[in-house]
Order: sequence, then structure tokens, then C-alpha cells
Amino acid sequence: MDENSIDSVSDNRLGSEEATPLDDGTVRPEDVLLTANGQKFLNQTRPWARFLSIMVFISAAFTLLGGLMVILVGITGNLIGGGNETLSQLPGGGFTLGLVYLVMAVLFVPPGIFLSRYASAIKTLESTPSALALEKALKYQKSFWRYIGILTVVYLVVIAAVIAFSLAIAMFMVVNR
Repeated sequence: MDENSIDSVSDNRLGSEEATPLDDGTVRPEDVLLTANGQKFLNQTRPWARFLSIMVFISAAFTLLGGLMVILVGITGNLIGGGNETLSQLPGGGFTLGLVYLVMAVLFVPPGIFLSRYASAIKTLESTPSALALEKALKYQKSFWRYIGILTVVYLVVIAAVIAFSLAIAMFMVVNR
């Protein structure tokens, strides 16, 4: 059988050999198996989760610095009178755009934390396999995906609102010509 086959059950590290279904057809959590291949697959996600968490933190730092720079350019440009024309046309100048960047930087941090904790939990599971360690790793993975899902829904709603607002402004300008 292929070593990457998910059908092969080669080692029962967690749970019992035979899962006993409950009356409703579900399996008790303590009866779930983590095979050697399952452990290997989880272990293979750890370096990628760690890498992506580091990249998320770096992105958050650059976004934060970019936001601070935009705020600084917006404020100093308005103070000395010869500021950036593009930034000066925005409501609040560069300050508003800079705040948007700062909010984005803050929103980047939780996924990085969840991925980092997931990678650490996988390392713990590798060194001391237990149902509790597996549960902890899956909890962090669930938290990551739930956060990303909620952020995606919020993003889609904001984009739809911006498009609707832009269309309304454009139509208002055409009608009032």
C-alpha cells in the first residue's frame, strides 16, 4: 500500500482499535484514531503553518509601518501646505488612509497567532501523543479558519457596500449634471 494512502491504518496512537458508534450513528471522540500516517500528515503541516504565521506577522508589521508613514506624510503635508495632492483629496488627508492600514495590520495578527499555536500544538502532539494534544491542535486550526471565514464575509460586505456607494455617487453626479 502507498505510504501516502489515507486508507492505510498502520499505528493506533490515540483511541481504541475499534470505534463504537452511538445510537445516532456518531462516534465517541475517545474512539477516534490517529494513525501513524495521520500523525505524519499533521507533522508535515507544521513547518508550513509556522512559515505562514511568520509571514503574517511580517506582513502585519509592514502594514503597520506603511500606515504610520501614510499618517505622517498626511499630517506633515497638511502642516507645511505642500502635501501630497492625492492624500489631500481624501477626507482627513492621509490620516484616514493611514488608520485603515493600521486597522488592517491589527486584523492580520490573530491568524498569525492561531497558526503559530497550531504549529506548536502539532509539535507537542508529535513529542507526546495524546487525545488532548490532538484536540488542542484542532482547536487552533478551527479558530484560524473561523477567523478567516468571518474576515472574508466582512470583506465581501465592505466591498459590496463600497461598490454600491460608488455607483450611487456616480448616478447622483450623472443625474445632477
